[in-house]
Amino acid sequence: MGRRLREALRWGRDQLSGTPTDTPELDAQVLLAHVCGTTRASALAWPERLLSVHEAKMFRGAVERRARGEPVAYITGLKEFFGLNLAVDGRVLIPRPETELMVERALEYVPEDGDGRVVADVGTGSGAIALALASARLSAQVIATDTSSDAIGVASENARRLLGAEWEARITFVHGAVLAGLSGPMHVVCANLPYIPTGELATLPVSVRAYEPWSALDGGPDGLNATASCSGRWVERLRRTELC
Repeated sequence: MGRRLREALRWGRDQLSGTPTDTPELDAQVLLAHVCGTTRASALAWPERLLSVHEAKMFRGAVERRARGEPVAYITGLKEFFGLNLAVDGRVLIPRPETELMVERALEYVPEDGDGRVVADVGTGSGAIALALASARLSAQVIATDTSSDAIGVASENARRLLGAEWEARITFVHGAVLAGLSGPMHVVCANLPYIPTGELATLPVSVRAYEPWSALDGGPDGLNATASCSGRWVERLRRTELC
């Protein structure tokens, strides 16, 4: 591998060709920009820049990890979602771009000046949905739950970093059962729950099945276990008028 950015990018692309990634050139650009502490645009704009020995070593290691199938987001430790740079690792599912549609839909029910609106995110994972809602609606109160204490830890750190000192006043994280911590009126409830049938997990791309937490993927025999559980408990609470 050459020491110039142009040469390193070419090497990275060649190393990733024929591996589990469908975007070897893009992945090489993102990883190189990450180890250099810059943006893709900057890395591409200065192809003659020399890599330090440390940067070259980091890039080689990052490319080797990607070649084995590890997601780029876990290698860089970051994933952009709804304009936010979320920290992610193997404890949480990597937020998908399609999930932004859920945020957009939820925001339709929470006016910008809707002080006192309560919004819930069930199965928060990295906190992607909850933090997107909290960032877009500064007056809303957000409750985010997850059955994984590891996920709650990641989401809390993201909240602390992205929302600053006021994060605890604007968002509450609850570790527990599906609807844990939800009581009283709720204006919007979002739930992006596991939906992959257990029998299909082994057929997922290696970047998913070998690296992302199965607890965030496994939806039971028909993929609907978590959804059915959440729906059943929700209906029961509605009958007791606890949430509306």
